[in-house]
Amino acid sequence: MGAEAQPSSLEELGWDDRWAAALADAGVAGAPARVAIVYQDRLAVVDGARTRWAELRGRLRRRLGDDPAHTPAVGDWVVIADNPGGGMATVEAILPRRTCLIRQAAGRRTAPQVVAANVDTIFVVTSPNRDFSPRRVERYLAAIADGGAAAAVLLNKIDLCEGELARWVAELEAVAGDAPVHPLSATSGAGLDALAPYLGRGRTLAFVGSSGVGKSSLINHLLGAERQAVAEIREEDDKGRHTTTHRELMAIDGGAGGLVIDTPGMRELQLWTDEPAIGGTFEDVEAIAAGCRFRDCKHRGEPGCAVVAAVAEGRLAAERHAAFLKLAAEQSAHQRQRAGSARIASRRRARLARADGDVEG
Repeated sequence: MGAEAQPSSLEELGWDDRWAAALADAGVAGAPARVAIVYQDRLAVVDGARTRWAELRGRLRRRLGDDPAHTPAVGDWVVIADNPGGGMATVEAILPRRTCLIRQAAGRRTAPQVVAANVDTIFVVTSPNRDFSPRRVERYLAAIADGGAAAAVLLNKIDLCEGELARWVAELEAVAGDAPVHPLSATSGAGLDALAPYLGRGRTLAFVGSSGVGKSSLINHLLGAERQAVAEIREEDDKGRHTTTHRELMAIDGGAGGLVIDTPGMRELQLWTDEPAIGGTFEDVEAIAAGCRFRDCKHRGEPGCAVVAAVAEGRLAAERHAAFLKLAAEQSAHQRQRAGSARIASRRRARLARADGDVEG
């Protein structure tokens, strides 16, 4: 956290009795702190009194080194201890997450990347220009549902709608499921009151979306200061330039209004998800699928497929059906890859556990 007013207590950081119980269950000596920034192998952690740098204890680092889904992420609660020799504090344990947003890391390697942890509500931000994509919103909502956080969709820059606001909102509501859709403008201030019910002491918010949709402008509004850099979108293609280059936990009104996590723009989101999350995001498809002749129907033209029939009859949009099939295929492929990676990781952890013995890190 930077020079802005910082939370003055653990409670303003989101600490409660459930976290206290998790700390007791961890069975390690140390004090709780929340991860504000992750920078390579160092963490900036805040404990309600100060912000300081910390690093994982050696044994903990070795055990988590091949498991990026469980290494510290912004928003995590950790147990830290002072270093008797001075220097950075050490992280003794990471408390189990309540929620997280996780995606397939960029590149060919099958590995997860935790975008944010222990978030109450995640705002999916989009804007009405050529980069507008309900399909991308579907992906974000599937990932959020898998991680357990609540979701809301923000249609920012409504001053660009030119009298067609209802159409843009309807397109988002068609894919948002139970997530509310809020049209607003960070520039004019229109609709920003819709964010107020999500704020509160100890609550954590996160913003996700492509570059140029206005995430940083919305966060500046919540912070009451120009904390986040803002860049104009390119006129030739309506695409934004990255202004957020890292994830950071920031306090709203010194922590009295909660906390917020900004994230770098993600134009492509590869899911790291399970079947229930996709089903929850596509409840309309799942409801129709209940009428399929076969319980294991893949909805690709099998005999008696109610989903394909609904598309043919105009009761289900072909684009919605195609998006469901694409995400389901990605899910199946990732599950196979993850199963193989999990077996390798399990064998490695077993070797490390035998090697560690009683040797301190």
